[in-house]
Amino acid sequence: VDPHSSHRTMMDTCKLTLVSLMMSLLALNIEAKTITIVATKKDKFSSTSVNKGDTLVVRLPCNPTTGYSWKAQSDRGENSYLAIGDMSFERNFNPHGAVGVGGMCEFRTDVVGIGEKETIQFFYMRPWEAIQQNQSPQYELEVSIEE
Repeated sequence: VDPHSSHRTMMDTCKLTLVSLMMSLLALNIEAKTITIVATKKDKFSSTSVNKGDTLVVRLPCNPTTGYSWKAQSDRGENSYLAIGDMSFERNFNPHGAVGVGGMCEFRTDVVGIGEKETIQFFYMRPWEAIQQNQSPQYELEVSIEE
């Protein structure tokens, strides 16, 4: 009996398990997609469908140098199936280097559950202000969450 044969068999089993795990992870990444919604100043409402595992990117025009920027919240509050990330800002191209140039504010949101429709509400306001209970959003995105 070869003392190394059981070691080789165990190594082969580990390799097969690792390959299987890697294939499963790749399949998950292939299925997940990124959906980008770009709103204009005139837009007040739009809708989209997503699946669990997808990433939703919402881009809104803004100019933080004016003292205003976007805040986002789900109409489901703490029971949200959407993990809304922090806002980031991308300045518009400006060949002359002027300050105070506007751009696009972006929210990356991960779909972490499966549920019914959910609405992300966007408020253009000063960062130190709190969203009031009856405050109307400047933009809303209705999200249908599927499997």
